[in-house]
Amino acid sequence: MAAKIKTVYLLISDPSSNEAEKTINILRNSGYAVRAEQVESEEALQVALERQNWDLYLSKPKVKDLNAFQAFKIVQHYGKDLPFILILNDFTIELIREAMKLGIHGVAPATDPELIRLMIQHELENANHRKCRRRAEHALKEAEIRCNLLLQSSRDAIAYVHDGMHIYTNDAYAELFGYEDQDELACIPVMDIISSDYQEAFKQFLREFKENSTNEFSFEGLKDDGSTFNAMLSLSPATYDGEECTQVLIRAGGDSAELEQKLKELSAVDQLTGFYNRQHLLESLVHASGHAANNNENFAFFYIEADQFDQVRSDYGISGTDELIKQTANFVLEQNIESEITAKVSDEGFGILFKNQKPDEAKNIANNLVVAFSKQLIDIQGRTLHCTLSIGIAFITEKSPSGDKILMQAYQAFLRVHKKEGNGVRVYNPAFEQAAGSSNAELVEKIQEALETNKMFLTYQPISKLHGELAEYYQVYLRMENDEGELVPPTELFPITNQSGLTAKLDRWVIAQALRTANSERKKQKNTQLFVQLSGGSIIDDTLASFIQSNLRKARLPSDALIIGLHETDAAAYLKRAIAFTEQLQSSGIKIAMSGFGSSLNPEGIFSHINIDYVILDGSFTNELFSNSEINEKVQQLIEAAHEQDKVTIVPEVDDASSLAALYPLGVKYIQGDYLQAPGRELDFDFNESEL
Repeated sequence: MAAKIKTVYLLISDPSSNEAEKTINILRNSGYAVRAEQVESEEALQVALERQNWDLYLSKPKVKDLNAFQAFKIVQHYGKDLPFILILNDFTIELIREAMKLGIHGVAPATDPELIRLMIQHELENANHRKCRRRAEHALKEAEIRCNLLLQSSRDAIAYVHDGMHIYTNDAYAELFGYEDQDELACIPVMDIISSDYQEAFKQFLREFKENSTNEFSFEGLKDDGSTFNAMLSLSPATYDGEECTQVLIRAGGDSAELEQKLKELSAVDQLTGFYNRQHLLESLVHASGHAANNNENFAFFYIEADQFDQVRSDYGISGTDELIKQTANFVLEQNIESEITAKVSDEGFGILFKNQKPDEAKNIANNLVVAFSKQLIDIQGRTLHCTLSIGIAFITEKSPSGDKILMQAYQAFLRVHKKEGNGVRVYNPAFEQAAGSSNAELVEKIQEALETNKMFLTYQPISKLHGELAEYYQVYLRMENDEGELVPPTELFPITNQSGLTAKLDRWVIAQALRTANSERKKQKNTQLFVQLSGGSIIDDTLASFIQSNLRKARLPSDALIIGLHETDAAAYLKRAIAFTEQLQSSGIKIAMSGFGSSLNPEGIFSHINIDYVILDGSFTNELFSNSEINEKVQQLIEAAHEQDKVTIVPEVDDASSLAALYPLGVKYIQGDYLQAPGRELDFDFNESEL
């Protein structure tokens, strides 16, 4: 299915509708679909808060009868976790101080759209983190309840200890030590259940546990009646009733526990290299991220792989790769690196985890490994090879993800150096690897590489008639693959290109590719018409209209082969440019589509300024058509307004039968969505068989 753009439900208070539209456009250009409602009184705000949940509130200090500070108090009164950002024309310290004292989340000057964008982005992320935290806390509470039930019914003897005293024991624990009631063990020191012959050793064990996480101890247990028994005790950090403590698990008889521990150790070892295996490494990464989050400890993780592995596999087969792996492992061992764990994490890759490693020190270690390995002579089946290493580094801090995501970060950094020249080190950089916040040069490099390697391509989704005339319409989408061959989500790609000023260049590439497709379809005697959506940056390009007209003529295509789309909020933001742009195109017979219809505060007003042929409703309405009567009514009003102006209406994102059923009586002319056919590289939809 096509990736969905996140919908932001926005309340906005602004005395100027034009200024409000500009603010909404900031959100749109950041990759959000916006469902906005303007509130100008306390009563209107209360009605809006009672009707539904909202994601964001943007307010000027005073709008008619509504003061921003009073609006914030109303939001608080309703108990809403609603990010509230005050936008000031008069950006004074006094107002900022007053807003901060009140608890308003952010204050930004109206003259700085970029700061407003960043503040909106941060507050939406923070709100999402708070929501996730509440869900996690609720899930934790439920898990604790289930754990208490499991503890109570467990056959294992389990207790929780704080400052050396029992604060909880289950029935099995009390029974093991000869107590009739678990409450009898409350506040009894752990030392009292250990025979005197083992108490000094136990004290030493506790010191080692705190320092080195040693967690098993063989001892003689002391029952209430004075008798003793052999037992194995294991400790692990835990929390009980929100308080940090230690979990104690005791099993009578030490042999089985020792055997279990040996089996556990064997199961964690890779048999070829003697290193730990991937599963054990992932568990260690989880523990490392937990320590980093809770104890302010930093870790560094290396992903290491020989650059020539694929070539060795091709030339020498499995036995050759095994030799390369063993010799690489031996090389790592010979370096005497002080690490937490060294593991084999894939057929050809190794992982090394370091604790409390500073970034510069970690990079020095990695660079030394690369240099030293390049000097090694690798012997494979009697032949000597010169091999090199590539290393990717991921640093684990309190903000890092857990487990396999850390491994993936280091692997992504490894791929960056391996796929270029190898024999080097790359540190994972979220800004670069996720293409967020990168410089224009870096983004141009990534996009240019995608174009050259066919990782940038077009997909096509049919637009089928519902009540309109039969036509072969397709919506064109630009898509891009990353280095691993995976589709880059449009919600990640397009906000970045918008912010970096690259969309106008991409729009030209899309137009050129779409014209080639249209030409190919016309040669097949198909009257295919392609909808090409342009960005806001293209509207202000004075040469783009001439570019489209010129390329249409060169392709010898009729003017209806391409239908040029503009988004409603872009047109409103660059209204004069949009008028001139559309008039120039329409002088050549090229038709215009307006997408995102209904996303602005005054959608019908656009008709009075720009001559539009097709109206494409905002896709965020579609999913709620069947379940939300207010949305259904609003969509009906928008469709009727468009039909009154003789506009052809299209509703996108029709992904299920219920949406189609809700649309059918509204009289919309055409529909588009995965219910008909998902976007694909081929134009193979049978319009004659799509009678709905």
